Amino acid sequence: MTTITGDHISAMHDAQDRAAASTGNRAFPVRSLRDWQVNALKKLARLGLLKANWDSYGSSPIPDTVLDAAADLVSAVSLERVPPVNITPVSGGGVQFEWEKGARKLVVEVRPDLTFGVLLAHGEEFREWLVRALGSADLEVLLVWLDAR
Repeated sequence: MTTITGDHISAMHDAQDRAAASTGNRAFPVRSLRDWQVNALKKLARLGLLKANWDSYGSSPIPDTVLDAAADLVSAVSLERVPPVNITPVSGGGVQFEWEKGARKLVVEVRPDLTFGVLLAHGEEFREWLVRALGSADLEVLLVWLDAR
């Protein structure tokens, strides 16, 4: 089985940075995932290397539980076509996924308490909410909305 690990990515950094940046080695199985999913898992592995105060506002590294929840969510999507995703760390220990297609935008934030913030925007209109759980089927519905013509 092929995996993406934090060690592979951190090889670019010196040993001192690695020791201070990571709470542990990140390993995500990639099996038969699509390219966008593999790229997303690589990005999540890199986010796992962030050091304390990475944003200069005192944020701690992103917890493993957040990285695992984000990886599980992305890995389970079965859609063939998904617009490119932008993945960024969120101050306070979260991870944000952002997809855009035309005038539509979908933002999903995995928060440190493992709740999920969701934002749908279409032009000037938007809707946002917080949910305790967001499964791959839920994300797929949102991605289908994003891809609607």
